Order: sequence, then C-alpha cells, then structure tokens
Amino acid sequence: MSSHAGSDIFRGILFGLLGVSVAAYGADPGAAKSKTAQKSKGNPSVLVAAATDASAAAPDQKPATPVPTIPTATPATDPLSPPLITPADPANPTLPDGTTVPPSTTTPLIPPINGNARTAPPKFKDKTLPPVPSKADASEKASEVEGTISTHRIGLLDAVRITLLKNPAIKLTAEDVAQARASLRSATGQFDTTLTGNVRWAYQQNELPPDQAKAQQDAFHQNQVKRGVLEKGIVQSEAEIASLKAGIKPLPDTSSITDPKAKATADLQNQIDQQIQDLADQILDAVATPEQLAQIQKIRKQSTDLGAQVQSQILTGLKSQLKQLNKQIEQFPPITVRKTETTSYELDLVKEFRNGISFGPFVQYARSNDNFTRRTGIGDLSTSEVGLQVIVPLGKGSGAAASAQERSAAVNLEASRLNLHHTMSQAVLQTIQAYWGVVAAQERLRLLFRSELIAGALVDLSRELIKADELAPSELSQIQAQYAIRTSQRVSAEQDLVSATQNLAVFMGLDLREMLTAPLAAESFPESLPASMLRNAPRQALASVAMENRADRLAAMKMQLSGKILVDAARINLRPQMGLQVRTSYAGVGQDSQYEQYWRAFDREVGPSVSAALSFAWPLENNFARGQYEQSTSFYNTSLIQTDQLSRSIIASVVVDLSAVQLGRDQIDKALESSNDFEKALETEREKLKLGNSTLINTIETEQNLTNALLQVISARQQYATAIAQLRFDTGTLVPHTVQSVFSREDFVTLPPVRAYAVSSAQSAPTLAPVTKPVGKPAKKK
Repeated sequence: MSSHAGSDIFRGILFGLLGVSVAAYGADPGAAKSKTAQKSKGNPSVLVAAATDASAAAPDQKPATPVPTIPTATPATDPLSPPLITPADPANPTLPDGTTVPPSTTTPLIPPINGNARTAPPKFKDKTLPPVPSKADASEKASEVEGTISTHRIGLLDAVRITLLKNPAIKLTAEDVAQARASLRSATGQFDTTLTGNVRWAYQQNELPPDQAKAQQDAFHQNQVKRGVLEKGIVQSEAEIASLKAGIKPLPDTSSITDPKAKATADLQNQIDQQIQDLADQILDAVATPEQLAQIQKIRKQSTDLGAQVQSQILTGLKSQLKQLNKQIEQFPPITVRKTETTSYELDLVKEFRNGISFGPFVQYARSNDNFTRRTGIGDLSTSEVGLQVIVPLGKGSGAAASAQERSAAVNLEASRLNLHHTMSQAVLQTIQAYWGVVAAQERLRLLFRSELIAGALVDLSRELIKADELAPSELSQIQAQYAIRTSQRVSAEQDLVSATQNLAVFMGLDLREMLTAPLAAESFPESLPASMLRNAPRQALASVAMENRADRLAAMKMQLSGKILVDAARINLRPQMGLQVRTSYAGVGQDSQYEQYWRAFDREVGPSVSAALSFAWPLENNFARGQYEQSTSFYNTSLIQTDQLSRSIIASVVVDLSAVQLGRDQIDKALESSNDFEKALETEREKLKLGNSTLINTIETEQNLTNALLQVISARQQYATAIAQLRFDTGTLVPHTVQSVFSREDFVTLPPVRAYAVSSAQSAPTLAPVTKPVGKPAKKK
C-alpha cells in the first residue's frame, strides 16, 4: 500500500540483510531453524499476532475485498479468538518474482520489495516489543467500563418478569380494566332489587262552606243555652235539698217559666198546694192522737230524707253534664276554617328483570284528622293497603334493549382484558428488544476494546520499527489515525451501552433509584434455529395462529360485538315509549290513630282491588332516538373496518416476520462466513507481509475488515433474536393468555408451537356484517 521512496530504500537494505540470512541458513540450516524457533517462542511477532487477534473496527467503514486465502491457514471457531498461525513452508518462501530464499530468523515482519537483491544483511538485533493484546485483556477492560455503568446483571426471563410487575403501560391498561369492570357494575345496578320508601306529612287549612259555618254557630249557641239551664237546675236542686233536710217539702220552682200565663198558673197551683198542705196539718193536729202524730212525723221524715237523696243524685248528674258541656264549649268554639293534618308511609320493593319488566310488592299507610270532623266525635281516619304491582314496557326499552348496556359493558370488560394482554405482550416485546440491544452493546464494546488495544499495540510496534529504521516515519501518522478511530469507536460503544441499559430500565419500569444503576445483560444471543426448521415453518398455520391469538384483534372483535348489541338496542328504542302498569291490593279503613291497628284493616271480609293503567309518550320527530341509532351504527361499521384493517396488518406482519427470521438465519451464516474469510485473508496478509508482498497498512486494513465482519455478526444475531420475538408477538404467542400458564426463556427464542396455540378463539367472536344507516324510516331487523 505504501510506496514512499524512503520505504523503498529501507526495503532494499532489508533485502540485503535477507541475503546475509540466506548465507547463514546455507552454512548451518539447522542452526537457523533452531534460532528461528527460539525467537518465535521467546519473542513472537507482535504485528502478526495482533493483526490476527483483532476484533473491532468502525461499523460504517466498508470492508476491503478479501485476499485469497492460504490453504494451510485454519480459522478459529470463535470469531473473537485469534486464529491459529500456520506459516508458509519455511524451507521455500515465495517472493514476488517467484524466486525462493532460505528462511530468516531476523526480519519476518517487514517484507522485501526488491526480490532480485542477493546481498545478505547482518542479523537483526532482537528487541523487546509490546505484548500481544488478548481477548482476556479486552474483556477485562470492558468489565471495568461496565462496572462504572452498573454492578448488576439480569437474565432475560427475570427482565420480563420485572416488566410484567412494574411496566407503567401495563399498570395504566390495568386501570382501564378496572374502569371497564366499574362500568359493568354500574350497568348491572339497573337490575338490582330496590327497596324504596317515603314518609309524608301535610298540614292544610281551608275555609268552611257558609252552611257548615252557620251550623257551627248554632250548635255553639245551643250549648250555651244548655249550660244556663243546667246551672239553674243545679241551684234549684241545692235549694230543694236544703229544704228537704230542714223537713220542708219545697214547691216547684216557677222562675224558669218564661210564659207569663203558664207562670201565673204554676204560681196559683203552688198556693193551692200550700193551702191544702196547711189545712191537712191542722186537721191532723185536731183529730190524731200523739202516737199517731209521731208516726206521721216519722213517715214525713223518711219521705224528706228519701227526697233529699234523690235530689242529691240529680244534682250530681247535672254537675257532670255541666262539666262536659263547659269542656265542649271551651274545646270546640265556632270555627270557619278547616285544619287538616295528614301523615302517610309507603314502602316499595321493586325488581327489574333483563326483559324490561318490573315487579314487586308495596305497603302503604295513611292517617288523617281535622278540626271539623273531630267536633262530630269521629276519630282519626286510618287507611292501609298492601299489594303487588307489575310494569311492562311495550315499546322503547323493552326486550333486548333493556339489558343492552349491561351486555355491552360485559363485552367491553372482556375487550379491556384482551387489551391488557396485548399491552403486556407489547411491553415484553420492547423489553426483549431492549435486552438484545444491551447484549449487542456489550459485545460491541468488548470487540472495539480489543480492536483499540490492538491498534495501540500496532502504534507501539511502529514506533519501535521506526527506531530500528525498519519503517518509514511517514507511516506512523496513518497508523495513529487508525488508533484514534478505534478509540473513538470504543468511546461511542460505551455511550451506546449506557443508552441501551437505560432503555432497558425504562421498558422494565424500574423506579427512579433503580434507574441510576440500570442492569446489564447476563446472557448472550440465542443460538440460531436449524435452517431446515425455518425453511419448513408453516406460514399458513402461523397466520391462523395469529388470527386466533392476537389479543388486540380479539379485543377489536369484542368491540364489534358490543357495537352490534347497542345497534340492536337503538333500533328497538326507535319505537314510541309505552307502558302497562297493573296493581292488585288489599285495603282497609279504621278510625283509630294507633299504628298497631294497621293489620286489623285486613280482618274484614273484603276482596282485593285491581287497577290497570296504560301510558305512552310519542315524540313526533324522534330525533334523539334516530340520532342514537345512526351514531351506534356508525361506530359499529367503523369497528368492522378497523378489525379488517388490523387483520390484514397482522397477516402481513407474520409474513414479514417469518421472512425476517429465515433471512436473518442466512444473514448470520453469511456474516460468519465473511468473518472466517477475513480471518483467512488476514493470515494471507501476514504471510505476504513476512514474504515482503504486503505492507503493515494492508495488514491493518484487513484487520479492520475482519472487525467490521464481526460487527456484522453481532448485528445479524441481534436482528435474528429480535425477529424471533417479533414473530412471537405478531402471532400472539409471546405471553400466555392465562395467568396460570408458565412461560420460559424458550418462549422468546423459538418459533411459535402451532398446535399448542391453535385455540379457535374466534368462536367467541362471530363474524358480523355491516349495518346500513337509516334513511327515512329505520332499517328493519332481520
């Protein structure tokens, strides 16, 4: 690659040195071989080993065309391990012009340019060169950097489990499930058995009619007259009692007689009676013996005592009547306003069924009194009633429309649970993709660290060769530039690893404190599945599995069913609202204010009462119901279109994913083949370098191509692992549908088991046809 004049002169001198080596090899070939072996064992070529051991370069550089490999070179099985170095035949090295020279133990690193020179230079003095960077050195450096990023490592399965527990998107979708469950509970509440009751108290005042008011005045006046008569009768009875106790029989009292003629007649009769009584006493005194007079006095005494007792009883009765009359006059003055007080109690137990019919018993009790009926001696009026009532909707809200909201909410709950499962699958997919991103970042960091160490060793080697006048100083700048590029790539890889770990932490849902020490990956990429298995993967079966198991599609079909329920209900609700109410009851009436007398109303031989009522409401334009029907129809048709679009997208995704897995497997094989070829090309460059047919820069470029090829291997493995997880996600088999199911790491790195997941979930979501929006009159239900 380099053609500087200084290098040509330098290589000419080296060719002369090779002539000396040939002479020495011809004098004592065994000694030459021994020295060559000793030098190779004690101080191996740094350049050859370093160039072979390189593993990294800038991903954006294009690899150079590989040089034909040497059949004797055997590539290593591990792309990061240095390949075995098998030098060409030491007894017959090939020069550019086809001539051969004896082996040399001095300068195998710098190839001669002029193959025709025959001057043998002096033996090259051994130098202490930089050690060969190994894979362990790169891993140690990478581990130190990883230790500054995080001290924790996590496996893929544990990362998925933490995601299912902490991912915020899953938690938010779980709240959507809780809201859907609450909506279902609210819709079910329409059919709860309801106990209703009310207590009513009323006080009313109404003016009495004129005839009733006059009757009140007349009755009050009569009571006053009765009270005067009773008072006079009491005075007269007391006087008569006093006269009788004195032995005098009182004459009838004529003071209460208002008619003058009748009073005069009564007074005259009293005078006649008094004269007759006086005349009789005179006759008895004249004719009767003392014994007879004593006997007559005794009889008169008994008569007056008996009269006094009778009058006392009459006096007691008069006083009782007067007391009651006074109480009645005080309590019932004449009124002109009726004051009514009413108290009522009612209890209803109502149960609405899912066909819209409501049924339930009821109990009613009412008590009323007023100041008007109370004057007549009538007590409080109590009425009680117990019975059953049935309400039957005949139009709007009848049949399936009554339970449409509940059935729709139940289907929506199932859809929300399926959406939760889909969100879980999305979160798991993002976590898996982020995890493979961390794995790729870690492997790239180790690869670029090793490439940087090799580039640094090459810089040190170049400086030593320059000091020994074995390399032109102008070559150092390009080698140092390559070292700077490797360092820049390694620094970028460190930043990529930090970003990858934080990305994984975000998808896992780690908290704020855990984000500061986001974990690294503890696993490597999965092994590729056999190519025959991938080629024979049943595309049609995988598409069927996806259609039957994709949770978002099943949720969309549930939403279709929910929309169809609402469309049918809206069609029924286009009818006028009509209702039939039937009541049957037993009732009783009593004039007792005591509540314990309630059930006595039913002791009578009275039959049941029955009533029926028919009501309707007919909106003439019916815009609200028609708008609801058109809106629900549009939502339903939209869900059909979205489900169809989603189904086609799922099928396309499965086809693309399967192709990505199949081609990804081929890409890994080709990348490994490319890395193996570049390893062989690197061995060829080493051999050519020893023979003088190549330069150090050519060797560096070939090592860079090998690093790029190994980076392609990492990228291909990451894409393959991601494609497997994407295929699992798109077929709905990444996360089990049931909580009881157990999943393992194999679920994320293998093809979906077709038979195990073909569950025919579509049976619960039948295919539905679009609904035509009403034009003029609503479409009839078929």
